[in-house]
Amino acid sequence: MPHPHPRIQYFLSHRSHIVQPGDEIWDTSVPLSRQCFLDEEVDQIGIAVSYGDYFNAVHAFLEDDQFKPLTDAASKFLKRQVVAGDIDEIVICLEKHGEFYHPARVEVFSSDPKLPFVVNVAISEAGKKVMQKDFANIKKLNRRFPYPFLPDVYCEGETAIKNDAFKIRMFLGQWLDGYHEFHLSGNHAAVADDLVVWDPVQGVIHLTAEQRLEVYRQAAMILTAYYNLETFEQIFAWHHAAGDFVVKAEQRSNKIDVKLVTVRKYAPLFKATSADTETLFQALLLFLLNLSLRMRLDRLDGVGDMAWADDRAVAGTVQGFFDGLALQTQFHIIPQEIPTVLEGYLTALSADDTLDLLKAIVGRFPSQSPETRLITSNIENHATTVYRHITANLQSA
Repeated sequence: MPHPHPRIQYFLSHRSHIVQPGDEIWDTSVPLSRQCFLDEEVDQIGIAVSYGDYFNAVHAFLEDDQFKPLTDAASKFLKRQVVAGDIDEIVICLEKHGEFYHPARVEVFSSDPKLPFVVNVAISEAGKKVMQKDFANIKKLNRRFPYPFLPDVYCEGETAIKNDAFKIRMFLGQWLDGYHEFHLSGNHAAVADDLVVWDPVQGVIHLTAEQRLEVYRQAAMILTAYYNLETFEQIFAWHHAAGDFVVKAEQRSNKIDVKLVTVRKYAPLFKATSADTETLFQALLLFLLNLSLRMRLDRLDGVGDMAWADDRAVAGTVQGFFDGLALQTQFHIIPQEIPTVLEGYLTALSADDTLDLLKAIVGRFPSQSPETRLITSNIENHATTVYRHITANLQSA
């Protein structure tokens, strides 16, 4: 028999710690990032948001208009009408404290199998600005492209707390069940060859060399598949350190599947003066070279020193770039002849050209950032590696 009002429970981290009003943690302030510099962060927003505030806000957002956010999402997911009376129980788990978001995994129980959703929660002003763009960009790209690489997103809104003195922004989306963050791991920020997946069920998974290459190949393929050849629009401001890509790693089969969970920006990185063939292919080459640099950057275990991935990241990136273009031709987004013409264009590329272009790209990075210092110290070896893998891909085409 349908319940007039579903039971709602709150947890921390995969139902390992139930949270209720009256618990000590209920009135404890939420850290505003994974670095947890709480005192500085309270000053930034001018108010301390407690775990109780957080859970109450998510609850209110989901319950709005007789649970319309959840019933609409469940109806789309199940491809049939779902009403509030169909829902027996809702479980809200605060998963982590990210750079911009504090995502909650939301499990909906009814007569159907458990339905997993995510409520991404933005408390800081920076997070709120990112969230508005992120939600709009994901919706736009999901409409424009036929790929399964981004989660579905359903609705967004704000919930007031502290007697309406402060608003928390959030949006409801698809929870990617079985997908988890991955990061370079180790004791120092030199070339890192240990890529680990944070799986709360299986524990920390150390990926094999082949799996590491596949992670980078798929990540580069995804970004290239969304690249707009005519307008130069691309997904950027993504970071491995922020957990923007997630992976499902099946240990028995060694199968890897990567998805992208955020799109902070989708725009051209530069304005072209013309749209001639030469400009088109030069922009595509710059996209690949910039991608090759960004793909190697991470923070050790997500929060430590800046780290530089080993050469498999380059091998995967170059291969994924060509695979992403092939995907665009497969779905008739770009003309079939584009990859072949590009290969002809790239045959004129020299090792010195590669290094000069990479240096020009790095010259646009903030000069004193730890990322720039790390790239600069590795730029010559990186250029040689990128050129070698581009050449190898052209020879095998």
